[in-house]
Amino acid sequence: MNKTIFLMAALCLGGTAYADEAPLWYGDANCRIARLEPRPEDDAVKWNGACKDGYADGKGMLKWSVREKGKYQLEATLVHGEVSGEGTLTTKQYTYIGTFRNGVPHGQGFFKWENGYMYEGSVVNDIYDGPGIAVDPRGRRYEGMWKNDKRNGWGKEVSADGDTYEGAWKDDKRNGRGKQVYALGGSYEGEWEDDKFEGKGVMIYAGSGRRYEGMFHDDRVAGASPQVSPESGRYAVRDPELSSKITDYVPPRASWEMLTPGQQAFIKGAYPALEDGDEPPYPVNGHGELISSIAKMRNEMYPDARGRLLVYVVVGKDGKPKSFTSMRSPDLNLSHHVARLAAAQQFKPAVCHGEPCEMIYPISLNFTLR
Repeated sequence: MNKTIFLMAALCLGGTAYADEAPLWYGDANCRIARLEPRPEDDAVKWNGACKDGYADGKGMLKWSVREKGKYQLEATLVHGEVSGEGTLTTKQYTYIGTFRNGVPHGQGFFKWENGYMYEGSVVNDIYDGPGIAVDPRGRRYEGMWKNDKRNGWGKEVSADGDTYEGAWKDDKRNGRGKQVYALGGSYEGEWEDDKFEGKGVMIYAGSGRRYEGMFHDDRVAGASPQVSPESGRYAVRDPELSSKITDYVPPRASWEMLTPGQQAFIKGAYPALEDGDEPPYPVNGHGELISSIAKMRNEMYPDARGRLLVYVVVGKDGKPKSFTSMRSPDLNLSHHVARLAAAQQFKPAVCHGEPCEMIYPISLNFTLR
């Protein structure tokens, strides 16, 4: 069971290959246990419950080891040596709570993997199949249909950043008809192929709200001019008052006009519904001043805060912040202080068809402890 990137590469339950066939029963002749998957190492299984008529029976705990995967522990009710109804399976990789068939998760259940990935819904022979809900470690939530461990059919995904997609899926990718609404503005509704705009669709552009209806190819309006390739690097935010190490993907003290076309394209990449020729809002003197002030505040007031911070700033046509929305933060009060610091910033306003327009500017930082 090889999960996709969205599923954060969780390990599967598949059994280890053996030269011989697994026995039909494990355990002693007077307390037999039905076949389990994955197959126990050396076909050794421990049972701490009762036995009846030569079979493990009643409530108890099964324990066994699997080559290269470690220990398995199943708390359940056994009837005539077989797992019956609900149980709790604990392994090194995950915990499963739900129903079983032939010793394998089957029916309805809940998986929680060691990396934080969670799934609740229909399970067929240890595979996500049917309606289910999944939440990945980054907070992305999907509710809809599954087939062979992948999103297949109709479903809705909401990212931790606020983007939403509702529509058709095939093998974990947006395929068919669906609608994507972007947190930074704009939307696309129409045909998709492998996570890209492909075919007939309608785009509502960020900022201007302009509507385009027509054909799309390879994630862009069909026939549009080639895009500038995004350009990014690792740039240090230097401040003598800061002991922290801070890096940015573009020169932190450069204004929008000072950035290269490739660096501007990198910034624009955060706005999937930005019309060609339009520009997002940007700090007048670059990211550096704002990043430094946030880092100083965090070091002084929230030295133990770690994790991702994401605050959306609505920048008006005059380049002044109008409102703030905290999407993610290690501490709610920290995001309030970030909003106050951002309120003192002057921005180059967004540009829509050559005119200043209102648009969202994202403040995205990841705090770590050294």
